[in-house]
Amino acid sequence: MVDAEERVYQRGIKLNLFTSLDWTVVGHKDELVSGGALPFGAANVFFHIVLAWHKKKYNRETGPKNWKDFLEFPGKRATRNEAYETVEFALLGDGVPKEKLYPLDVERALKRLTPVKKNIIFWANTKMSIDLLTSSEVDFGAVAGGPVQKTIETGEPIDFTWNQALVGNDFLIIPKGSKQVEASMKFISHCMDPEVQGAFSSNYYMGPSNLKAFNFMPKGREDLLCTGPKVQPLTVKKDAMFWAENEEIVAKRFEQWMTS
Repeated sequence: MVDAEERVYQRGIKLNLFTSLDWTVVGHKDELVSGGALPFGAANVFFHIVLAWHKKKYNRETGPKNWKDFLEFPGKRATRNEAYETVEFALLGDGVPKEKLYPLDVERALKRLTPVKKNIIFWANTKMSIDLLTSSEVDFGAVAGGPVQKTIETGEPIDFTWNQALVGNDFLIIPKGSKQVEASMKFISHCMDPEVQGAFSSNYYMGPSNLKAFNFMPKGREDLLCTGPKVQPLTVKKDAMFWAENEEIVAKRFEQWMTS
């Protein structure tokens, strides 16, 4: 069994890499978020990328509130050293409504990023993104939301906004040829259980795919998760199919821009 991002799932479908799920064994099909119960995969956790800042520089009143501010505020900022997600932030910051974000206009995004390129520090992994914030090497940045929230728990003076947070999710899948199909199916069923997901999301800042999981969390926990009823409308869901079909060509163009 494999836990993989949805864009990987979509690519694997085209390559016929997975074993179909027996939803009579997995169960919970009607409890999952829309699009969470697919022929070859079960939606697992949801994760988020947020706009965060150092509190020595900004507070919630003065800090950046959206990706437009990310592009226009003075100072050093951070984002991933890949097209994935960075292109979305640039387009949202340039005024593209989230309903019309895809297909991504890559050239428009790069044109908008170019004026602030010299003030961007590109991070290669989650730890680096958090370190850039906590060390004040950057004033604000696009960083992984869960690790930001964990870091805030330790008392670090950073904060973030849910506004326009970019959300993605993983799928549990069984590779074709697996010798443990039955056991894998039962384990996926376990992972889809609302009580199990509730316990997981009570300890990790990752949203559940089973909507009944919120009934098994401490009061208020849902407001700290990207799939929470009050939070979800503020967010932007990534289009995994777009990335599955276009990632190679978009990544190549972004690398050209990075090195130009």
